[in-house]
Amino acid sequence: MRGREARTLMDKPLSSICSVYVELIEHELEKHTPDMDAVHKFLKHIKENCGSVPFAKGETPEHLKPYLLEKGDGEGLTGTVVYKGKPIPRTAYEIARKRKKSE
Repeated sequence: MRGREARTLMDKPLSSICSVYVELIEHELEKHTPDMDAVHKFLKHIKENCGSVPFAKGETPEHLKPYLLEKGDGEGLTGTVVYKGKPIPRTAYEIARKRKKSE
């Protein structure tokens, strides 16, 4: 993309890198012969990096409040453990175990 194409693509303000990739995909698909390899590359990036839902800085969505860490949770724990066949941080395992006991 050069010159005029690039300017028209960026005419509107974009709020995130993910919206840039969406614009690139739309631009590519509008072409007479779109480069489908590029489209798939952009889609892969979106799938891997754009899964979060935005919320205000400092605000915790209701569905995540039960998972908030308290001061001292996992403090001093290091290393990994194997859980369901996968290595995970010992801190995460111990916090989950502690919470499960308290339910």
